[in-house]
Amino acid sequence: MLTNSKVGSYTCPAQGAASVRPHTPSVVAGSTLLYDANGNMTSGLGRTITPEPSPATPETSSM
Repeated sequence: MLTNSKVGSYTCPAQGAASVRPHTPSVVAGSTLLYDANGNMTSGLGRTITPEPSPATPETSSM
C-alpha cells in the first residue's frame, strides 16, 4: 500500500537482500517512524512509544 485516503502517503525502504524491514513504513503522511532493533515502533506521528518490559522469567529452584 502506498497511499490511504484517511492518512496520506506511505514510504517504505527499498526491497532487496540488504534491506532492513522492507515492508515496514519509514514515513507516513510526512512523519518519520523510528523502530528499535526488534522492529517495535518507538516514535512517529507525534508520539513516543515505550514498549513494556517483557515479563520476568520465573525462577527455578533446585530441591
